[in-house]
Amino acid sequence: MKCRNAVRYLVTACCATALLACGESPSEPGAVPELALAEVDPSPTSPGIFLGSGITSTVCFNGTQTDADRDGLSDACEQALAQAFAPELAYASSDSTGREPHWAAKAQSGKPRIAYLLSYYLDKGSIGCTLGLVLCGGHFGDSETLVLDLYYNGTTKHWLVHLAQFSAHGVYNVYPRIFSSYPNLKYPVKKGGYPRVYVSYWKHANYAFDRECDAGELGLDECLADTYQRVPAISALNLGSRSVHSGSQDCVPSANPLLANGVTECYWTERAFGGWQGKSPKAGAYSPILDFFGF
Repeated sequence: MKCRNAVRYLVTACCATALLACGESPSEPGAVPELALAEVDPSPTSPGIFLGSGITSTVCFNGTQTDADRDGLSDACEQALAQAFAPELAYASSDSTGREPHWAAKAQSGKPRIAYLLSYYLDKGSIGCTLGLVLCGGHFGDSETLVLDLYYNGTTKHWLVHLAQFSAHGVYNVYPRIFSSYPNLKYPVKKGGYPRVYVSYWKHANYAFDRECDAGELGLDECLADTYQRVPAISALNLGSRSVHSGSQDCVPSANPLLANGVTECYWTERAFGGWQGKSPKAGAYSPILDFFGF
């Protein structure tokens, strides 16, 4: 089931005149390491992910663990959950997918909510448009976002996806858990675990399935996945919270040596996102996106 929610920002439909980088960002880890657990999964065939007795719904929210950014979710839990559920992006190796992702987490209505801010360098515009980048709608920077709400099954001791929201052309594809224990998504390893996200060519709109992508944006989107890579969720990429964060967690320089230009991109300050290139036009700001999701 798919529905769309309007958000408080509009993606700037303008041009990009140069491509800085194709493929992976040099600074981006190639994989998300599996969490090492000394405990045995009590229900290995059940949906979802077992993270041990130290990462449960009780422990994560009861205040017994450190919560440095005071977002209602303990530091240990948000790190473990962000890493364990980091989505897998499915995209074309020939696309312009250079990016420097960051993430944020918080408690939302008694559940962990994690936002993965993909932070692409470039949106190349609408595929198939032959009128040039100015008229085809490209821009520097691309503020695509994936948001997962999680829940804990006390019987199986597993965490599962409760709700997924994937950005697509300024609105969100929404995938809820209705009559199942997890939303209807593609799960590469365990049902209810981290999802696969299909990324449209050039525009980076996000979908649960390839067929949904090919039908997206009135048939203008297309997914040509031949590359699969999970979004990094290491602690150094955590943005803290709106009320408690450092300056380096807000306006950050690029980690890409090709972009050692002094430009910073801000996540909690409402400023258009330009992919660290210092050029215009730029994409929508990340701060109102985070605000829309309660961060």
